[in-house]
Amino acid sequence: MSIIIHTQAYNGEKTLRRSIESILQQTYSDFLYYISDNASTDETAAIISEYASKDKRIVPIFNKTNEFYAYHNVVKDCCRKHPDSYWTMLDADDEYLPEFLEKMLGFIQKNDLDLAACGFTAINEESKQELGSRQIPHNMIITGAGFCSLFNQYHMFMRNVCAKLFSLQLLSKCTFETVKRMPSYGGDTIFTTEAFSKAERVGIIKGSLHNVYYVPTSISSKWEPNRADSNYIRDDFTRAFLMDKCGEISAENEKFLHGVYAASVIETLPVLLNPKLELEFIERANYILGIVEHEKTQALLREYAYESSLDEKLRVPICNWLLSKDDSRHISGATLTAEIILLIYPRLSILADVDTLINLIIQTPEMVKQLLDEYRKQDL
Repeated sequence: MSIIIHTQAYNGEKTLRRSIESILQQTYSDFLYYISDNASTDETAAIISEYASKDKRIVPIFNKTNEFYAYHNVVKDCCRKHPDSYWTMLDADDEYLPEFLEKMLGFIQKNDLDLAACGFTAINEESKQELGSRQIPHNMIITGAGFCSLFNQYHMFMRNVCAKLFSLQLLSKCTFETVKRMPSYGGDTIFTTEAFSKAERVGIIKGSLHNVYYVPTSISSKWEPNRADSNYIRDDFTRAFLMDKCGEISAENEKFLHGVYAASVIETLPVLLNPKLELEFIERANYILGIVEHEKTQALLREYAYESSLDEKLRVPICNWLLSKDDSRHISGATLTAEIILLIYPRLSILADVDTLINLIIQTPEMVKQLLDEYRKQDL
């Protein structure tokens, strides 16, 4: 068996057929297809059983609980049973283009790779309109010093497990211990980064062979109490990857990592500030406080204190949200709001001490906004 494919689904009755059909329509047919149902309450299990009864290449798995990262157990099992094969994963709401397996296998064998990645196209699930793509125009082979010098070019392909073809010999060297500790967001990056760290030769094939469908209720749009932790863990894990591969983190890669971390925090904010999220003001504000006071965020704010993009995407949205809430007019809310604002703008105390800021937040929040505008104009 040359290729092992895995899809896991939880209540995926609306999209699972699309994913399965995209595998069954592959131009390369020598594969084994594991499909896991993670204790769904809809017709997911029935759909899996239906396809398994028609195609012997499909191996159904029915889990008793919804374990988001259960796929690493399948990987370990495949490493034992099919050590010389390749493994790929497809989410239960996405699809691979018909030539995905054929092109990826040919690419990985021709170039003697441990793993190969391809680009993807993002599609709005509701409108079916393309939202953009992430791909490269020319094939890329990464080995040796290339893991250091090409980091900012290939890093975007380390974010997801899907759109990859992994040698199971490579995956057998991975432990996935950190994946097991992750919230339901971010573990894919840890999985793939660990595989990259064990690989000697990695290839990125040009173009897109993977369609990713986005919906408002996807994992990336859901808040969890430890959601922000994934940003810190991923940054630490990626830094460890570079140290292992390169022995150091170059100034160029350090700057790039700051940008990646900034993007992860900026991506987290709309999830936390979503008006539909059922969290009280104080609880949300405390989560914001935890993010902005974290040493990684503070380092980012110090390093890029005058970056207008951080104002536009990070500082201003947080301040505007805090100051727009009635709860910030009470002493507890105002105190918390002032603490956050001073962490975001540490030199604001030159214009107003903490007690003055608290009183302004309670009595005239619009004046606080004016104060912040003045702060930014003076680049304090």
